[in-house]
Order: sequence, then structure tokens, then C-alpha cells
Amino acid sequence: MAFAVMLSAGLDGIKNDLPVPASINVDIFEMTPAEKVEAGIASLPANLYEAVQSMKANPIMQEALGGN
Repeated sequence: MAFAVMLSAGLDGIKNDLPVPASINVDIFEMTPAEKVEAGIASLPANLYEAVQSMKANPIMQEALGGN
């Protein structure tokens, strides 16, 4: 399932000509929340419920894994 999602996301990026973000060459675990926001680093869901809700709302996930 993870490979299907990664492949689908990569193909979506190629199809839509999405830019590759710049690399982050610092320890993100040492950054403050404000520094992460400024650098454009999003946090992962805090729990399983948030993760499932994020997956349900993502059209790439829906395409890769099927509907609800």
C-alpha cells in the first residue's frame, strides 16, 4: 500500500509539473514550531484518527487505494 501511494504521488507530481521543494539541511527536531512554519515543514497527524481523516480527504490517496 505504501508503494502504491508513493508511486501515485510521484506520478501526480510529474503529471502536474509540481516543483521539487528545496532541501532542508538542518535538524528539524531542533527547530521551533515557528521555524518549521517559516520553512514550510508540515507536521504529521498526531494520532490515528487524524491520519485516517487526512487520508480520506486526499484525492491522491483515494486514487491509489480506492474509495472510502
